Amino acid sequence: MKKLVIALLILVIAAGAWIVNDEINERIANLKDKHRTEVSAIKKTLSRVEQERDDARQQRDSVRGELQSTRDALQSTTRRLRTSESTLSGVRRSYRELESASGDLDQIRAEVSSLETRRWLLHEEIKVLEQQKASLIGQRPQRFPLPRTNQRTHRSGLYCTGSMSPTITCMDEVTYLQHFNPAEISVGHVISFYPDCWDSDDGIHTVHRVIDIQVHGGTYWYWPKGDSNFEADGCWIPAANVDGVAIEVHRNVRPLNAELHSLMIAAKSELYAAQEAYYAVRDRYCAREGQCTVPHDVYPRVTRLRLELEEAAEVYSCWADVAKASRYAGHIPWRC
Repeated sequence: MKKLVIALLILVIAAGAWIVNDEINERIANLKDKHRTEVSAIKKTLSRVEQERDDARQQRDSVRGELQSTRDALQSTTRRLRTSESTLSGVRRSYRELESASGDLDQIRAEVSSLETRRWLLHEEIKVLEQQKASLIGQRPQRFPLPRTNQRTHRSGLYCTGSMSPTITCMDEVTYLQHFNPAEISVGHVISFYPDCWDSDDGIHTVHRVIDIQVHGGTYWYWPKGDSNFEADGCWIPAANVDGVAIEVHRNVRPLNAELHSLMIAAKSELYAAQEAYYAVRDRYCAREGQCTVPHDVYPRVTRLRLELEEAAEVYSCWADVAKASRYAGHIPWRC
């Protein structure tokens, strides 16, 4: 009976142990599954943390790069700011200088205006003096000092070209010394010569004043210019081409030429006024001939002045032809 009880007890214990063992194994299996789950979660968390760490490092590096770029840009801006401050300082100095110069410019403008007024007054005085000079010249006979080694002379009038006005006009006559020593002609003498340096097939001699002399190989050459002409004749005259030297002027012996003389002088005055007006505007915008920069608003004025100059030159040329074609005192072959 005891053995049976012991056997049953052993069976009960064995069955309990078996049951307990199954529970333990089940718990162990559950713990292993839980451990695997936790390990997997930990690995995922670790992987995420590492990824976040790598992202944080990249962001840090990016921030460092941006910070360095910002630092460089800030340094560059600082340098430009310093340069700008220096430039601004220079501009301020220039502005102060310009303010000072502006005051000087106003003063200069005032002085220029005063000088322009004075120039105009002097110009008017010169015109009055020129009129007085012409009046005084007309009141006395003019003589040209020249040694008379030979007394052979001839007396003739002038064409009404006006080139020697008011010293000599076509209302006067001139006595010329025909035989002379070329060395005795000096600057200031009036000579009658044949101008072989331009077209003069009509045989008309020119009477102009000597303004320069040269000697080459024993030959005397004279540089003539009309008293009322803007420019010299433009060529040297050899002594062989000079047929007389003026020694005396006889005033107003040909009064019938007064009308033609007046017409010729008026045409010449209009020509010179047109030349002065045109070249005064043109030379303001032209460095030299062929290189002009005329503003559009000024171009019509320049064109008008040029046309007026051409018209005045045409009228003057016409009256010059009339003067050369006149054959006797008071003769006006045609009118321009």
